[in-house]
Amino acid sequence: MLEKRNIRTLAFSRVLRQKQTSTESILWRKLRDRRFHWHKFRRQYSLGKWITDFMCPEKKLIVEVDGTSHLTRKKKDAIRDAAMINDGYRIVRFTNTQVRESRDWVLQQIYYALEADYAP
Repeated sequence: MLEKRNIRTLAFSRVLRQKQTSTESILWRKLRDRRFHWHKFRRQYSLGKWITDFMCPEKKLIVEVDGTSHLTRKKKDAIRDAAMINDGYRIVRFTNTQVRESRDWVLQQIYYALEADYAP
């Protein structure tokens, strides 16, 4: 089971919130303050030893926006995802390009993931 909050990642997540990428900013404008179908999202949320880009705690849904650096971290991402899935979280991943060029489609996929009947 993942720790809910880790002191090291908690401090780093604060730094990431201050330095969010432009792509994360685009998505955050749509997800923040329960703007997205009244679901509460958190950004750069520390979960165990990892930090999620966005997370809806109520639905245990994690939304990741991957830049080019993730191309070389596939194995590390797979280990991270497996631990989170094992703890009952669902993960949807999008590329920076998808968020920038197909924002409506990305939001539709997030909506489908939120509303899906899913038993972890």
